[in-house]
Amino acid sequence: MKTLKFKIKGLSEEDKQFIKELQINYSVSFRKAYNNLELLHDPAFLSSLKLSSEKQIEYLRKEVLTFEERNLKNKERILGHITELEEQEELTEKEFKRLQRLRKSYKRKVVFGGRKEIARRAKGLISSEEWRQKRLLPLVFYGQAASYGNRFFDLKDIASGNIIFKMENSKRKVPFNISTKKHSKEIAILHSLINNKEIPVTAKICAEYFQITFDEAIAYGTKHDLKAFYKTIRGVKDKETRKALIQNEHKRYEAGLKKDKKDRYLAIDLNPDGTGYCIIDKNVKVLKHGYIDISKVVKGNKRKYETSIMVKKLFSLMKSYKCHTVILEDLSIEPKNNGSKKANRKINNLWNQAFIKQIINRRCNEEGILKIEINPVYTSFIGNILNDYYDPVASAIEIGRRGIKKYVKGGFYPEFCIADIFNEWMYEDIKGRETWKGLYQLFSHSGWSYRRKLKNFSFSGYAMQSKKSKVKNLAFL
Repeated sequence: MKTLKFKIKGLSEEDKQFIKELQINYSVSFRKAYNNLELLHDPAFLSSLKLSSEKQIEYLRKEVLTFEERNLKNKERILGHITELEEQEELTEKEFKRLQRLRKSYKRKVVFGGRKEIARRAKGLISSEEWRQKRLLPLVFYGQAASYGNRFFDLKDIASGNIIFKMENSKRKVPFNISTKKHSKEIAILHSLINNKEIPVTAKICAEYFQITFDEAIAYGTKHDLKAFYKTIRGVKDKETRKALIQNEHKRYEAGLKKDKKDRYLAIDLNPDGTGYCIIDKNVKVLKHGYIDISKVVKGNKRKYETSIMVKKLFSLMKSYKCHTVILEDLSIEPKNNGSKKANRKINNLWNQAFIKQIINRRCNEEGILKIEINPVYTSFIGNILNDYYDPVASAIEIGRRGIKKYVKGGFYPEFCIADIFNEWMYEDIKGRETWKGLYQLFSHSGWSYRRKLKNFSFSGYAMQSKKSKVKNLAFL
């Protein structure tokens, strides 16, 4: 999903006050619903909320349940860390303090408006009115394709930046303007789809900002509508026939995305300090490789921006080499204790995996790129053993090989052959190992380093975006 945010222009003071009143009622209703989750399906309770529209009540209920689901997942993650520490026979002072912080965090209740802001209010740093403003939530209205994108907004003239907010069960209409200059390409596409009733557009509004969210796969014509396909084979009862039809449908979709592209892949090894990448063909021949170093960028928003630019550059490289698929490790790894404060900070804080996954998915949808995610077990080890490239690049090559062979029986690991091992370790110690797992255990127990260091390779580095950028793109000679 892609979200565009706009500053509202041309809103009268009267209309601004109207929207704020709606926000107050919505925010109060949201908090009341969240504190009474067991009553969310009780008609009497729902009718007591300060909302006049049945549809808005339906949207609020979905938002509350989604919010609680996120909160429970976070609690579950914290509880897992607590259990892990409690099961240890002895704790260091550092681990004991961490356990205390986790227990305290687990018991905390949700604070609407932010824990930091309520602390500022307690110290008198912000007024009561400012605190109430901090607690206001934007109004949320889910999209409907049949209602020209959204039943609560007239978006038919969105290309000109003219929008009308129409509150259901009210004769009130609120016209306002947005600047479409920054997102002119997306708005032009949306304008056509909205007027043809082909795309739902979810909207959020407050007195200052207007935000729309839509499926970029629909917008750019790359969506694989499997639900519509399954309806066409509803009458097919034979399992083998259904299986064959579904396989053919997937092949047809993939063939459409591969059209006018070469049989090439971009494989990437994502790490907190940077990304190793390579362009390979179906035989895993390396056509281009490099490394993007973002280790010097630590500030949250700046790091997010540079990460998005990095992904943009990688997809631009795919376009140049006419690649049809990006291959990467499965990023659904739960944050954990990685042995040191520095490692934990990098993996769990600096490395925003959810954000990276989001922008990669968005780019794939926008540009019609297939995506393959692979199990990352031993990719760094095998990649460094078999490939004479810098560590993350060597890992990327193994990720690419594994992605190409993902649906080939026996293709998970490469063939284990000592003659293929380039590293100069004692043959007598290595020859007794017959599997990649066994070889990894030998290296681990012996304390041998398998990672290929940057100092052993010739390269030139240049700023990725501008001379002031702290992100370096390393090109190997």
